[in-house]
Amino acid sequence: MLHLNVLLKLRNFKRPKLKLWTPKTVNTPKAEALDSKNGKMEKKNRFIIQLNWVDYFTLSGVLWSSLSIVLSLSGHFAFALCLLFVAMGVDAFDGILARKYGLTRDFGRYLDSFVDVLDYLVAPAIFLYCWGFTGIIYGLVLVFFMGCGIIRLSVFNQVGNLKGTESDKLSYWGMPVFWSVFIIAAAYLMAMWVNKFVVFLILAIVLCIYSMLMLYNDRFYKFQSIKIILILVVGGMALFALLGFGESVFKHFWILIGTALFLTLPIVVGGTLHMVFVTKQWLNVLAVPIQECWFGANKTWRGFFVMPLVTIPGVWLIQLIEPFVQNGLLVSFQEYSTVILGLALGLGYVLLELPNSFIKRRLGVAPGENPEQCRYCFILFDQLDSGIGCALAYYLLSDIPASILLIQVAIFPIVALIVKRCLYFFKLKNTYL
Repeated sequence: MLHLNVLLKLRNFKRPKLKLWTPKTVNTPKAEALDSKNGKMEKKNRFIIQLNWVDYFTLSGVLWSSLSIVLSLSGHFAFALCLLFVAMGVDAFDGILARKYGLTRDFGRYLDSFVDVLDYLVAPAIFLYCWGFTGIIYGLVLVFFMGCGIIRLSVFNQVGNLKGTESDKLSYWGMPVFWSVFIIAAAYLMAMWVNKFVVFLILAIVLCIYSMLMLYNDRFYKFQSIKIILILVVGGMALFALLGFGESVFKHFWILIGTALFLTLPIVVGGTLHMVFVTKQWLNVLAVPIQECWFGANKTWRGFFVMPLVTIPGVWLIQLIEPFVQNGLLVSFQEYSTVILGLALGLGYVLLELPNSFIKRRLGVAPGENPEQCRYCFILFDQLDSGIGCALAYYLLSDIPASILLIQVAIFPIVALIVKRCLYFFKLKNTYL
């Protein structure tokens, strides 16, 4: 009976369904590669990221910066700067190419920033150290510069470029890091005619200001014109490549240019102070035309009286700073009378303006204007006439070589246009021509 009951229970017993153990699916590249439709394994990239051709172009900046570091360590500083401009060109065009061909992505921005650390922070710092920018103070300046640059690039990784509210023009948040190349390039050129101690002192101040501007909460202009980028990059490459191949020749060339610019400094000071008198309407009693019919209303006795006087401080200034830049000058002003030379330069400036004014009045052109016919010739002569007058004053009162005076006359229009733009910007002049 017992056996019968056991058999009945075993017969009615329902066997539980056992759940077989299966391993959990691991989210790996191989598992993700399984095609759910056909069950076949797709071929996947073996590396953690797939680079496009713009990424490879960006990475070429590592090559140029590394070669620049090697040249800095070898003492070939001109060639090192040349390659830094090459790296800058790569950095400028990779973003343009990525946007043009639709290859923009977050990884590209991250990659660009990491390469920028080498291009604009590490390589320039090594360049300056090898060039002699050493010591505790200068070392701290370099550390501060690199630290601010890294923070600036980290912020760029997060936000990228800023778009304008009223236009699609891009701008930087904080001053961009690539300005470091321009700064050290300017310092290198400056050292050709200025004492290196003075250059390093100025450079330390500029780097500190620049480092803080990299973190300054404001928009900064972004170069987007391909022509401007090419001019800056190719010009820098060519200049420092030529300096590398013939540094002594080009050093003499820059000394000539520097000496000619030095000759124009008293006129720049005098012309600026004269415009202050005109804008503030000082000595208005002398604001009487010399001969309105011949020269117009703008040529007054105040100009003839004030311009020679205010040029004297300009001569005093160049005599003051000459000892600091004497290695880069081909002339000396210490033996000349400050008053006589200043009066002669100011008088030459205003006298040689009169023939140009006389011709324009005969053509019926209003004061301060230029005729439509041969307009650019008159604009050029407007800037050139005073330079010729100053060169004649130097020729009569000094023993400055005629070749330097000719260079001074040739570059005077460029200097005059720059100064007039600045005076117009600061509202000391009504027009910028």
